[in-house]
Amino acid sequence: MEKIPRVNYTTEFKLAAVQLVEAGRKPAEVCRELGVIEQTLHNWLKAHREGRLGHHQVKALTPDQMELSRLRAEVARLKMEAEILKKAAVGSTGQGNILSTLALGVGNGANGTTWTITTPEERIVAPMEGWSDTH
Repeated sequence: MEKIPRVNYTTEFKLAAVQLVEAGRKPAEVCRELGVIEQTLHNWLKAHREGRLGHHQVKALTPDQMELSRLRAEVARLKMEAEILKKAAVGSTGQGNILSTLALGVGNGANGTTWTITTPEERIVAPMEGWSDTH
């Protein structure tokens, strides 16, 4: 036996079918015309009478459920932050990674000199420690 595929009808289609029946047409006639199973149309008629057709029923959340949802979101955020920090620390030499070095704007050169990252507006006036004119 072959299974009949499930069809999802739009709310507008359901309401139009219900209106045809309410206008005086026979349900069997409307079903043949629209290609809908009679039981499906009867379900739509019942839902319409009960005020459920076209209205999505949303369950109200209790304060406990809202708090649980908030805590789960916070745990997910903290796990993500911890993962980012773990990845940033990989390859660190104890002096911090490149991002923390750049954020501070200072570093050490290969020959022991100190350097600073500046913007064009922040000109260095005095030489840094360990820097001489001969370099």
